[in-house]
Amino acid sequence: MQKKQQQELPDSQSIMATILASIPKEASVTKIDYEGPRIALYTKTPRFLMENNTIIANLVNKIKKRIVIRIVE
Repeated sequence: MQKKQQQELPDSQSIMATILASIPKEASVTKIDYEGPRIALYTKTPRFLMENNTIIANLVNKIKKRIVIRIVE
């Protein structure tokens, strides 16, 4: 049934759900935004994402979109 529910979601909601499920809480992502063809992740702890770059690499492969990391001040 889960696959059926995922197929019913619009692309933007499906992408957001995938991002939220893939990124750990330690990343402190505060906002996810579309910036043209890219997706911007706003975080309070960019160092965590830079040190664990496989998280972003795996996410890019899943959603087939470019990801930009932005810092929240």
